[in-house]
Amino acid sequence: MPSSSRPPLALEVRELGDGRFEVWKAGHVIMTTSNPDAVTRLLTGSTPSQTALDALLARTTRVRVWSGGDVDEIASGARVLADIIDRTAVDRLRAVLELDGRDSLPAADHGPVLELLGSGDERVALLVLDGGRTLRWRGLTTGLQRYGDALNDWLRDHGVPGPHAEFTAYVLAYKRNLAAKDDDESLHEIEPKPKLRRPWWRFW
Repeated sequence: MPSSSRPPLALEVRELGDGRFEVWKAGHVIMTTSNPDAVTRLLTGSTPSQTALDALLARTTRVRVWSGGDVDEIASGARVLADIIDRTAVDRLRAVLELDGRDSLPAADHGPVLELLGSGDERVALLVLDGGRTLRWRGLTTGLQRYGDALNDWLRDHGVPGPHAEFTAYVLAYKRNLAAKDDDESLHEIEPKPKLRRPWWRFW
C-alpha cells in the first residue's frame, strides 16, 4: 500500500498525575505538557477557546483599538489608537489571531483593548491584551490565553506598536535571566583545586 494512502497513526494520551499529560505516537512520546489546550489542539486541530474566539471574529467587520479597558467596558479617558474598517485587514486579523493555550500569569486591565464590532457597529466583544502575549474576553471560561506574536505584528502594521514592544522586552528579559542562571551555575561548577600537601619525606 502506498504510504500516501496509509491512515494516520493514532495518538494516545496518558495522564501522569499533577495535571501533566504524555502524548504517545507509534510507541514514542511526542509531547509532555501540563497544558490541556495543547493536547486538545494536537488531537482535534483546535481548542474550545479558539473555537469561541473564531465565532466572535466571524461576526466582526470593524476593529477599534483602545488604550485601556477591561472585558466589560472601555476605560474612562481611553484613547482610540486605531480604527480599522478595511475588509482585507479584518480578514487578516481572523487569520493571524491564534491562541497558544492557557497562561498562569494574573490578569491585568491596562490594555490595549480590541473592540470587535459587527456590521451594524454593535459591540461583539472586548479583547483585553496584556504584556504583548495574553488576552481574555467576557465569556472566556478556560482562563487567560496566550496568543501568537502575529497579532502583535498586525497591530504594529496598523499603528499600534505597544504590544510588539512589550513582547520583545519580555523575550529579552527572559533570555537575560537564562544567561544569568547559566553563568551562576557555571561558577558553582568550578571548584577550587585542593592544595596538595608535600609528603614529609620530600622536605629532606
